[in-house]
Amino acid sequence: MKTWVIDASVVVKWFLKDAENEADISIALEILKALQNDKIMVLQPIHWLPEVAAVITRLRSEHAENVISLLYAMELPICNNPVVFNVACRLAKTYHHHLFDTLYRLLFHKIIRHSSLLI
Repeated sequence: MKTWVIDASVVVKWFLKDAENEADISIALEILKALQNDKIMVLQPIHWLPEVAAVITRLRSEHAENVISLLYAMELPICNNPVVFNVACRLAKTYHHHLFDTLYRLLFHKIIRHSSLLI
């Protein structure tokens, strides 16, 4: 079974099903369905939930608390490794990339040897 690293922008789409300006909602919902049906596994960077919560709070503040509760209930596995975090900080600084994006990429590369997919 493949392990996926799912970007916060994809997770946000799970809760914006009716948004006309969001692209690829159907693909995001297919990923959610695969996750719910145990077709894929995920490993998320430590910051994924606050990142999703920030966007949902900005776009749909009236639903933010429910969305956060639902996401917590999913109990998605998180990589909480200080070595990964430190390497991501160094790479973000070196390449002038956003730390959050660097954490997604680094986590993906860390587990790529095990048939991972970054979405």
